[in-house]
Amino acid sequence: MLKGCLKCSEINKLLLSYIHFELNKKMMTRVAIHLRNCPNCMEKYTKIQKRKKDLKLKMRVIEKQLRMEREISQYLDNEATDDLIFNVEGMVLCDENYKKALIEGEEIKRILKNSYNKISELKNPKIAKKIIAKIRVKKFKLLKIKNYFIRLFEHSRHVIAKFG
Repeated sequence: MLKGCLKCSEINKLLLSYIHFELNKKMMTRVAIHLRNCPNCMEKYTKIQKRKKDLKLKMRVIEKQLRMEREISQYLDNEATDDLIFNVEGMVLCDENYKKALIEGEEIKRILKNSYNKISELKNPKIAKKIIAKIRVKKFKLLKIKNYFIRLFEHSRHVIAKFG
């Protein structure tokens, strides 16, 4: 073993600091020498670097998605600048994800508006009374149908018992 060489157990502890350039120059050199001479530690280093690269790619995708959602939200809420309006409308034409997000956003906005309107209607006493009256009529009709079937069932039971 070379004088001043690090052991694999020490490299395991230093590897993340090495990857993030958090070690001093001397220690960075010692870790680099060990990695060149140790296939096991080099494999661990390579796997960590690959994971780091994959995470960066995923972060870019997430950031792009969040930016798209923010832009579409501003567009739908009429809070967008002229440049943003131009950009969103252009992206909708060429990017299927933008188009889909815009359609979903419009649908959510429509649902929320309808819900708000229904809640507002319920606050109006006249409309609330009409709704309650409709519910009572429906309940009454259902009760009549239920009673009809009960009588029919009872009659059928008597007929079966009589002629059974």
